[in-house]
Amino acid sequence: MDMKRCSKCGREKELSDFIYIVKTINGSVTYNCKKCSKCRDRKRKEKKNYRNKPIGKEKERERKRNADKTSKGKASKKRYRTSPAGKASKKRYKASPAGKASQEKYYASPAGKALREKYKASPAGKASHNKYNATPAGKASREKYKASPAGKATRARERHTRRANGKLVVNDLTDEQWAKRLKENNYCCYRCGKPFTIDDPATRDHIVPPKLKNGQVGLGLTFENILPAHRSCNASKSNKLDMGRLNTWFVLLK
Repeated sequence: MDMKRCSKCGREKELSDFIYIVKTINGSVTYNCKKCSKCRDRKRKEKKNYRNKPIGKEKERERKRNADKTSKGKASKKRYRTSPAGKASKKRYKASPAGKASQEKYYASPAGKALREKYKASPAGKASHNKYNATPAGKASREKYKASPAGKATRARERHTRRANGKLVVNDLTDEQWAKRLKENNYCCYRCGKPFTIDDPATRDHIVPPKLKNGQVGLGLTFENILPAHRSCNASKSNKLDMGRLNTWFVLLK
């Protein structure tokens, strides 16, 4: 009678106790006996079912987190993120409800707020903001905010601040001087160089704002301190000093 040793339990058993493999040429049998094979399959099934349970899923996630902390895991994760498949997966997650909720939660945290403010102050953030404001969606969003209670309150505070600052500075600009300033700039915005239209008229932009960021009082509506600009260009400048035009105002250099 032919006997064979099981590689799992190490016992010699008859060939009938092993699983016969039909696909092989010589008709060999498996390395493990039927009893050990059933035990192995049962353990695999239990492990699979355990992983599908909440406690099993949590342990599996913890195992992956610990593996990602190693140098090998970090390198593997970095390679996957930079790969096309990783980028596509990240894009799909950001577009999903879970990804959007996670992004909003992060932006509501102190770290997210700090990162957003840093990006807004950067040249790329300012360019992106100006590009969005020029789109129909950006214009609609801005008009919607202006019509809201918060937008009306903000505009009221700005008007009140400008009136208060205007009383502290000299405002002696006449209509003739303003017409002369427009003619000197060829009826174009001094910031973007585009001509003025009926839909986008000229506004009086201060070279030195009435109130500076440090709280000091600036300058008012005078011929030397005023240049024509579009409303959007004027708003984007805010209360910053126009360093490129300061040399034209000789009093400030004294």
